Amino acid sequence: MTPTRALLVTMVANFTTGRSTMRQVFVLVAMLAMYTTAVQADQYHTYRITVTNATAQHVITPPLAAVHRAGVHLFALGQPASEGLAIQAETGDNQPLYQELSVADGVFDVVATGSPVVYGQSLSFEIRAPKHARISVTGMLATTNDAFMGLDGVRLPRHSASYLVYAWDAGSELNNELCAYIPGPPCSPTSGNARTATGEGFVTIHKGVHGVGDLDAVALDWRGPVARVTITRIRKGDDD
Repeated sequence: MTPTRALLVTMVANFTTGRSTMRQVFVLVAMLAMYTTAVQADQYHTYRITVTNATAQHVITPPLAAVHRAGVHLFALGQPASEGLAIQAETGDNQPLYQELSVADGVFDVVATGSPVVYGQSLSFEIRAPKHARISVTGMLATTNDAFMGLDGVRLPRHSASYLVYAWDAGSELNNELCAYIPGPPCSPTSGNARTATGEGFVTIHKGVHGVGDLDAVALDWRGPVARVTITRIRKGDDD
């Protein structure tokens, strides 16, 4: 038993037997509040999230990460994407999804990064989470209609874990591969944010780039994972 906890036990005993003064009662209340805050803080851990772009020529727009309870999902196969996720998957803007998750039940923390991840490069950031939480990470493949890399609801590790992440189709836009609907290079970011009239209507595994519009499938098509997400718990005393 720590000295602080021992003192609290003694003061509680005095209070219950009627031997405490009013001043001691105020001190007891203050110490209980401080002790509770310290215990809650100790139950949270800091994690470093590293997103590595595994594609040859695609840019991943600024990633978003959320830590949440089991049972909370940022997306689900065969289900419609939320409006926030659809906007991120179509335009790369992670703020609507950030706002959506910030007020969602069961979500502990959300981080919306501000930097894209160029092919062959990595981006690292930190997030805090309680024990036994899950984490989800999303980011648009910029040169698509509505493809996003998505890691959904994996358990936070005790030490470190890496995941190969595949591309999903948000289903909110038709994959016409026309630059009028695509913000990533070689298309213009200012003219590529229009939404097509129709889409699949639900999240599916993305089929890649086929060269049916303005995109070069030889350069931009992919097979397999499009990113690697590494999650590392930062322990007290770590340098970074």
